Amino acid sequence: MLGEVAEKNAALKDLNWREIAIFAPLIAWAFWIGVSPQPYFRVLDRSVAQIVQRVQPGYYEEHRLPNPLGAIPATTNLTLPPTR
Repeated sequence: MLGEVAEKNAALKDLNWREIAIFAPLIAWAFWIGVSPQPYFRVLDRSVAQIVQRVQPGYYEEHRLPNPLGAIPATTNLTLPPTR
């Protein structure tokens, strides 16, 4: 990939058993996320909905989408109280 292999590195294996044991579950997990991403999106629903509600109040109602936060009026102030 980056040119010729130096002689001192020519005898190195690509991966040993320990590296394969570490990367195999990670690769399987990456494929699983690609095949079935819905559980991971559900984890993010509330956080994203809070950001959307702050940036554009009433977005879910305007687009007739279910609001993951429940029935929150568009005029609700979601700012944090001042700290001392």
